[in-house]
Amino acid sequence: MNKSYQHLLVAVDFSDSSRAALNRALKLAKDLQAKITLMHVVELPVNPILEDIAVTGLPGLWDEELTKQWLDVAHKQLDEWMATIPEDARQKLHIEAKVQIGHPVQELCDYASQHQVDCILIGYHGHSALHNLIGSTSRSVLIEAECDVLNVKLTKK
Repeated sequence: MNKSYQHLLVAVDFSDSSRAALNRALKLAKDLQAKITLMHVVELPVNPILEDIAVTGLPGLWDEELTKQWLDVAHKQLDEWMATIPEDARQKLHIEAKVQIGHPVQELCDYASQHQVDCILIGYHGHSALHNLIGSTSRSVLIEAECDVLNVKLTKK
């Protein structure tokens, strides 16, 4: 059976690699008339001392005002990315943008399985400072996702 992608999920961390993933998704979507969802995941830091408090359900693990600021910045950056998509692509293709809170791998994979995503496009190298120590987000998505995953590398100039 010939599989045609109808819904592409692009992981966006605002790196050059995720820009390359978006550009690849735009080319694929144009050819396939597929829907594109851009997703940025805001990963809030957790204070290890307060993890036990979080389990008990007590409030105050993370500052709500700081969370709102981070989300506002993420929405603004994602809106700026949406504005860079060529006008003809925005008119012809169904493109939406989402900001989620959580762990990037879990949020991307959960969204993909809950919204009939056929392929996740993710930059090969992103902004993860610890990717060499704990494994990159793209590698983890490749392992965890139920759908196809396309790791997009930057082209050498």
